[in-house]
Amino acid sequence: MKTYLFVYSIGPVQSFIAAARKTEDFWSGSYLLSFLTERTIEFALQFESFNAKVLSPGITLAEIEESKRNPSEVASLPNRFLMRIEAESDEDVRQFGIQLEEITKQSFIKLGNRAFKNVFPTLSNHEYITNLINKQLTNLLEIFWAFEQWDTNVPGTYNEVRTTVEKRLASVKNNRTFAETAQDGLVCTVCGMREALNEGNINEHYSIGKMRHVMKQTWAKRARKYQETEEDKGARIKDNERLCAVCLTKRLTREVILEQNNAVKTRFDSFPSVVEFLTDKDKNPYYAIIMMDGDDMGKWLSGVDGKILPSFYKVTEDYHQEFSRRLTIFSKEKVPKIVEKPATGEKKYTGKLIYAGGDDVLAFTTLADLLDTAQNLRKAFSADDVLGKNATSSMGIVIAHYKEPLQKVIRTAQRMEATAKQYRNNYQEKDALAIALISNSGQTREMTIPWYLDADKNESVIDVMKELENALGKHLSSTFLYHFNEAFAPLVHRDKKPDVSKAMIESELRRLINRATNNKAITEPLIRKLLQMYDLTDTFKEYIHLLETVRFISSKLKDTNKEGVV
Repeated sequence: MKTYLFVYSIGPVQSFIAAARKTEDFWSGSYLLSFLTERTIEFALQFESFNAKVLSPGITLAEIEESKRNPSEVASLPNRFLMRIEAESDEDVRQFGIQLEEITKQSFIKLGNRAFKNVFPTLSNHEYITNLINKQLTNLLEIFWAFEQWDTNVPGTYNEVRTTVEKRLASVKNNRTFAETAQDGLVCTVCGMREALNEGNINEHYSIGKMRHVMKQTWAKRARKYQETEEDKGARIKDNERLCAVCLTKRLTREVILEQNNAVKTRFDSFPSVVEFLTDKDKNPYYAIIMMDGDDMGKWLSGVDGKILPSFYKVTEDYHQEFSRRLTIFSKEKVPKIVEKPATGEKKYTGKLIYAGGDDVLAFTTLADLLDTAQNLRKAFSADDVLGKNATSSMGIVIAHYKEPLQKVIRTAQRMEATAKQYRNNYQEKDALAIALISNSGQTREMTIPWYLDADKNESVIDVMKELENALGKHLSSTFLYHFNEAFAPLVHRDKKPDVSKAMIESELRRLINRATNNKAITEPLIRKLLQMYDLTDTFKEYIHLLETVRFISSKLKDTNKEGVV
C-alpha cells in the first residue's frame, strides 16, 4: 500500500454566500458549504479500504455522528480538507476522488429535491422542474481535488509533499471549465443569475408581463405554510419572490437538513433579522457585520518566516494536526463566547455567529458591541493556546442602516476584508482593520488602519477609538473634526495627504481640540494618539472617515436628549 496526501475543495464561496435577500439566506450559504464538507468527509472516513485520516480541519467520524444527532446552528467547517489516505495505485486515488465528488453533488441535490417537495408537494413528480433543479445544483458546484504520493519511510518529507499537493490544487483551479446554460424564463429574485423554477410552460416569445403571470401561477402552488396570509406576512417565501433551485435550497436549509439527519433537534430557531441587532430602531437603526480572516495561513502551515507554533522546529504531520486543534479552540470555544455573549437589559442579542471555522469568522453584531467584539476576536487569535503572539489577522467591518440591501452590505464586508489584507506600512503587512460606514443617506465612508499604533503593539487602535467615542459628547465637541477637515481639505491633491509639515498638522489639531474641549488634561493624551493614527492612514480622506466613523458611533450610542459640549 502507498500513502498519499489528498486535498479536496468545494466552491464557490464568496458569491454563493453573498447571494442573500434575508439574513436567513446569508446564514444558510455558509451552513450549506459546511454541511457538504461534513458529508464528504464522512463518506471518506467510512471508506475503510483507504484508511483515511483527516489532518485538517480537526474532525473525527465520531464527532460527525454527534453533529448529525445534535447539529450546531453555526457553520464550523471550511470548504476544503486535507487527509492522509492509503491506496494501491494512483488510479485508485483518482477513483476515490471521483466518488467523493459524486457524494458532494448528490448530497446537495438531495437537499434541493427535498426542499422543492416541501414547498411544492403537488409538483413533486414534475419532470421538467426536477431536471432543472438537478442541472442548477450540479452546475453551481466547483469541486477540485488533488493528491500526491508520500513516502513515509523518508523522514522530513511531509511538508514538501503537502506543499506540492497544494500547488497541484491551485493549478487545477486555474484550469476550470465553464458550462454554457440556456435560460428561457425569468431569473431568480434573490441571486439574479439563474432561471427561477418554472413548469417549462414559458415560451421565449412571451412578453415579460405574460412570463410574470405564468410564473406567478406556478409559485402560487407552494404549500400553505410557505405562503403569506393576511394574518401572517412573515412567510418563508414572499408572494413577490421566485427562486432558483440554489436559492430555494438555501432558504429551506435549516428544515431539510434536520429532516435528513433525523436529528434530536426538530428545528433550528430562525436566524434573527437585522432589525434585532438594532439598539433602538428610531434612534439607532444601525447594525454591523464582521468578517475576519487569519493572515499568512499558508506560511503558518509551511512554517516559514518565523511563523511556526511554539515547541515545533519543523512542519510534520503532528504539527499540522496540532495546528488544526488550536484553530478549533479558537473557532469553537473562544469565538462563540466573544460574539454571542449574554445580552443585558432590553437587548435580545449582542451578536450572532454565521460562521466560525478555522481562522475565519463571520458575524452580525450590534453597534454598541462592535468595537469590543472586534478587539476581543483579534486578541483571541493571538492567544497562547491558539497561534500565539506572532499570529495576526485582518478584519472587514460594515456598519449599515437596517434598510440597506443585505446583498450590498455583504459584498461590501467581503471587499473591506480584502482591503485590510492589502494594508502596508513601514514595519508591517496586513494585520489591519478596514471599516465601511453606509449611512441611510447613501453616503459611504471607508478607511483602513492597522490594529496597533506601533510595531511593538503596545497600544490598540480600537482602544483609541473607544477613548475618542467616550470623550465625544462628554468632554469634547465634534466640531473640531469639521474645522480640521475645512482647514486641510483644500490642500489635498488626488486623495493624498496635504503637502504641509507634520508640525502644522499637529499644531492645528491640538488648537482645534483644545478649543472644543472642557477638560484639556483628558484630551492631551488623546491628541498624541490621534496624531499617530494620522500617520497610519494612507490618505487624508481615510483619516477624516476614521474620525467621522467614531463620531457616528458615539452619536448613535449617546442618549439623543443629552446635551453635548459646546
